[in-house]
Amino acid sequence: MNFLDFVQLALAAYGMSFLFLDSYILAPPRNWLARRSEFAEGLFSCHFCAGMWIGAFFACRSFAPEIYAPIINIFSIATICYALDIIFTRLERN
Repeated sequence: MNFLDFVQLALAAYGMSFLFLDSYILAPPRNWLARRSEFAEGLFSCHFCAGMWIGAFFACRSFAPEIYAPIINIFSIATICYALDIIFTRLERN
């Protein structure tokens, strides 16, 4: 794996982690699961824990690259968009 592939994978993992742990759109199912499962509650409250499972998910990409490539691209682009939004919002405030 070259450096750019690693960066893209890291961006995708962050994007997926953000979606599952912090996004508004998944808050209802996340809260519902956390109330019913001690494991889910712990997983949704720990970025390191979720990141490890997400890393394991992405580690399997060599078994089905045609499935993982679009997922990696989607989450990488979403993460870059999120970062750019934060940057430009802060610049606009100044």
